[in-house]
Amino acid sequence: MNLFIISVSQRTNQQLTAADALILITPEWASMASPLLKNLLLMCASEGTGHKPTLLVLVVNGISGANPIVEFNMNAFKNNKLVTIPDHLIIRNVEQVINEICADHDRLTTRGSSIRQRIAYSLHVLKHYAVAYKTLRLALTSPPFVNEQAYAYGM
Repeated sequence: MNLFIISVSQRTNQQLTAADALILITPEWASMASPLLKNLLLMCASEGTGHKPTLLVLVVNGISGANPIVEFNMNAFKNNKLVTIPDHLIIRNVEQVINEICADHDRLTTRGSSIRQRIAYSLHVLKHYAVAYKTLRLALTSPPFVNEQAYAYGM
């Protein structure tokens, strides 16, 4: 059983290492981020995730939703060294906003259109962070800082 878990972790770390940026999407889970996603972030190796821009997206089928974003920023990125971009998305009333259209079935609701524009903007910003941070990651690794392994964990 432990070998299987290690194998999945290695495969996931390989995928994270190959990515230039991440989008983390979580439902609100009793006013918290998904425990599975938090566990994934705790298990990430900083060698693969360090200095990767990350867009946080929270979906909730109500009007709440700020707590998981704060929770992620407070304790989910210290040791994996992911960097959240200043923009994040909280998609409230997700079922109505993402799935519904106006009564004439030809256009999106005003709120649906607005959130789609915001999503497009956030993806645009993330793309530019990914390009800039790719250069930064290369600069930080060649040559690496002397005795860098001593600073593997955040303060």
